[in-house]
Amino acid sequence: MKKLAVIVLIVGMVMGFGNLSKAKNVSLGLKVGTLGIGPEICYHINDAFSVRGQFGYFSKNFDTTEADVKYDLKFKIRNAGLLLDWHPFEGAFRISAGLFYNGNKFTGDAKSIEGEKYTINGHTYYLNKISASIKYTKLAPYIGIGYDTASSKDSGLGFLVDLGVFYSKPKVSVDAYGDPDVINDPQFKADLSKTKSELKSYADKLKFYPVIMIGLTYRF
Repeated sequence: MKKLAVIVLIVGMVMGFGNLSKAKNVSLGLKVGTLGIGPEICYHINDAFSVRGQFGYFSKNFDTTEADVKYDLKFKIRNAGLLLDWHPFEGAFRISAGLFYNGNKFTGDAKSIEGEKYTINGHTYYLNKISASIKYTKLAPYIGIGYDTASSKDSGLGFLVDLGVFYSKPKVSVDAYGDPDVINDPQFKADLSKTKSELKSYADKLKFYPVIMIGLTYRF
């Protein structure tokens, strides 16, 4: 399902690019914000409605050390959206709803710098590595408002703003690697489960993901 949604968006954008010379109701934009950076293509059906396809990308790796544990963290934003816009005043202001493919992901590895020694929930264990990841359900409904000056003109350069939110449930995993006797120990399993629950409580705060985007657009 998610692959099909992405393919439909890509095909739609390619067709739009290939017909720009005769598609006077098409505008192209470049946006940056909480969905990363990426292009969008918009077809203005009439003064009241338009439909958009867009992509967003961003990636960041960083390291930090805390309590003799080194954390290798990765933050990836990958998304694609198909949106329907309603311009109630037939101008730049719009109300938008649609569906996103949500490929956003947070991953991290924890490695002890003190002889593979880890303290979890007050208990000490000797392990090779602990890994964690936060992913979200791939299809995320979106609702928001925005402002697109390309909608209120026949052609030319303009700017756009989007403010909204999409909803996606988190999927959290925490895995340990090392001595099977340690990993299968009931106390260790309980401590690891508590760590996973704490991580999920943080992940739940982003199930309503804020969308704040600004950019430039050009209507042909």
